[in-house]
Amino acid sequence: MSAFANRLRTDRENAGLTVRQLADLSDISFSYITKIEKGRAGSGVSPEIVSALANALGCDELEYLHLSDVVPAPLKGLLADARSRSFVRALLGTRPKFAGWERLEAVLAGTDVESSVSNRKSRRQSVA
Repeated sequence: MSAFANRLRTDRENAGLTVRQLADLSDISFSYITKIEKGRAGSGVSPEIVSALANALGCDELEYLHLSDVVPAPLKGLLADARSRSFVRALLGTRPKFAGWERLEAVLAGTDVESSVSNRKSRRQSVA
């Protein structure tokens, strides 16, 4: 069983939640969470699912992304260390204006780069 599956089950149990309660909190199906916890989720869990589970449990989203193997290999080492995760969180909380920032943010979050950039541009235009 994967480190992510073990951690998810442990965190859920420590929170005093059943799988059904976690399903309600995360808006993920009971059966899919059960598959994840048993290590039978198939080809992998999407970053969006990992994030939803972490948020529902109040856990470290970056650590969950690291444990679930959805982070690209070059970035795995960066997220393996708690201090590095704090640094990445601080970076993601800032909005510097240099070329490639949106791409880095999307890669770290495991999201589609193009939709991340277009969503940010839409938000900027709606605020202006």
